Amino acid sequence: MGENKKAVKIKLKHPFELDGRMITELTLRLPMLADELAAAKLPGTDAEREAALLARLCDLNPEDYVSHVSAPDHRALAEAYNDFFA
Repeated sequence: MGENKKAVKIKLKHPFELDGRMITELTLRLPMLADELAAAKLPGTDAEREAALLARLCDLNPEDYVSHVSAPDHRALAEAYNDFFA
């Protein structure tokens, strides 16, 4: 993923409808330290905090993220997140 990437678009294997729009891809922006600190302060499991962090980086409400993003697409987003640190 290159060191200078500010965001990456992930094409969803399982698109979903949200607020009357069909979502076929999500843009995952570069994580900032503030994003990680905010996620670390959240209650819940590590998986719940990870989902909340990825939702934040995709500009989605965490409840919408966990309700609409499929597990395979979540894993693709998590891999893209990890690529920012490669």
